Amino acid sequence: MFASMRTTSRRERYISLQLLRSLIFVLFLGHHVAFCLDKDEEYNIAKGKGNALYCLMSNTIDGAQDYMDTFKPGVAVSSPWTDYGALETWGWDLWPLYTEGSYEGVLDKYMSEQLDMENEGGRAVEHRQTKDVTVEDIFYPQSGARYADVYYPKQGLIVADEIFGPRSNKAIGQRRQPYVELSQWSDVAWLNWANLADNVKTLSTVIQFSVANPVSEAVIEKIRGDRTIPGYKKPWEFPAGSDDFNALLGTPNGFGAAWLLINHKGTSQLGIKTIKSVSLFRSKDPLGGDPVINMAFEIVDWTGEPAEGSS
Repeated sequence: MFASMRTTSRRERYISLQLLRSLIFVLFLGHHVAFCLDKDEEYNIAKGKGNALYCLMSNTIDGAQDYMDTFKPGVAVSSPWTDYGALETWGWDLWPLYTEGSYEGVLDKYMSEQLDMENEGGRAVEHRQTKDVTVEDIFYPQSGARYADVYYPKQGLIVADEIFGPRSNKAIGQRRQPYVELSQWSDVAWLNWANLADNVKTLSTVIQFSVANPVSEAVIEKIRGDRTIPGYKKPWEFPAGSDDFNALLGTPNGFGAAWLLINHKGTSQLGIKTIKSVSLFRSKDPLGGDPVINMAFEIVDWTGEPAEGSS
């Protein structure tokens, strides 16, 4: 398990993050009106996005492309990123200090009791986009983005630990400079999964640890109401087709798992898979002890009729 591998550098990093979060919280208090999100509005927006994502997942490559063309003409369903070497081309460096997930052992019981998986054998991989690159004569500044995940190839599990994409660096857009084209978590995760797994089609679960995105939090608050989200023993499970399923899938913390399946349907890739359910459960931050909310996506082979959009 990861608990025995904790390093001092990770703890120091955690303290720095806590100080940063404290500063952000103070700033938030001063500007709470501007940053307040309407839970009902965010829920309805996410529900529509989630329904579209489900239709794209639950479809053949051609069917998904036809559906995509109805609202994003010219955007390809299949990802162009199939070569692991593309990470280096676009300035993504392996970060050697990431030797374990920040979730430490707090997910072990969920993995063993709910997923019936061994919690050994995880491969911690972090990529940071730390280099300026020039590709086909176009200059792309480094963004400082990072994706830190733990891959369990034998068990068919990916734990998304820390996700900060290139577009989190707003200054690049403000300077009207381009973001690196290999930028999505789903593409980086696929390249790592394909590099590590003997059989890529075994993927059955993606867990988003410690949801912290404000839109995702607003949607979860809408679903939660005045109830308490349970721990690993009795997670809330939302089946495909339900409004809450679509809303969770349509959050920033649901996009990644969906696009991972949508963009990699090829016979030499994942094949045609879809998400059967989304679960919510509570755990503790392994260092600070604060409660955190996690999302788990159950992945299955799709064998039915193409999904149709709902109202």
